[in-house]
Amino acid sequence: MGDTDIFSDMALIAEIHQPRIAMVPIGDRCTMNAATAALAVKRFFKLDAVIPCHYGSFPIIDATADNFVAAWAAMPPKSSCRTKAKRLRYERAGRLARGPAEKRSARQKPGAASMGSP
Repeated sequence: MGDTDIFSDMALIAEIHQPRIAMVPIGDRCTMNAATAALAVKRFFKLDAVIPCHYGSFPIIDATADNFVAAWAAMPPKSSCRTKAKRLRYERAGRLARGPAEKRSARQKPGAASMGSP
């Protein structure tokens, strides 16, 4: 998306180009804040994955993607979200699930419940 804030022409970008993956700026200085970025993605795009960017690079902007992940979790599920530390995937039921690596390690532990979809 570039260094930007939310704007209504994002709907035209989504209609014309139909992106499936987006890098979304969430730093809150010269870009969207975490809540606005989550709203922009929800309202204007139908994405398979979202990668937050423009955070943690200098003191005046958000240090982590935690606020974006929290705002994202409050939204209805329909996309996945990648952060530098982990991949979050939202299942149809709206539960938070870990990415494939965490699923493999859960399967390897005796008696561990699967966090994946049925």
